[in-house]
Amino acid sequence: MSDPANDESEEEHSGEPKREWASEDFYRLFEDAFGVTDHIEAVIKAAQQIHAELGFGFESAIYRKALHKLLKEAELPIQVRKEYPVMFQGKEVGKYTAGMVLRNLVLIQVVTFPFLKPTDILPAQNRINATGIQIALVLNFGLTKLEVRRLRVVYPPSS
Repeated sequence: MSDPANDESEEEHSGEPKREWASEDFYRLFEDAFGVTDHIEAVIKAAQQIHAELGFGFESAIYRKALHKLLKEAELPIQVRKEYPVMFQGKEVGKYTAGMVLRNLVLIQVVTFPFLKPTDILPAQNRINATGIQIALVLNFGLTKLEVRRLRVVYPPSS
């Protein structure tokens, strides 16, 4: 699993300054608060198994289907194509259909990018902020090694 805090390639490829990412310990505490740590670790292990067997270079749909198969076999509470209302200023302005959601708390986003830039991560962050999903896992199968980014909901500052 890639350690975002030590990822030197981000600035090199994107031309943007490198951003600070929260530590794994921080995310584990947040995940523990929702009781999903074991499930998230199972998702990551399944993704690693898929990457080890298939390698990289396929469309994201291939990896998504393989991941869904392994998570169903493991009897994890996974939902596919789940709709969430998108709220703006307290009003529903549309629907977002999440590709894969674990326990109604964790958005699982499967991508196949040659490297992850902040602009690749922001859509997942925006989706969890707008839908009430608490955590997102971005699984990047586009590299020789699986890259995993954990995100958590960011609450707006109170006025």
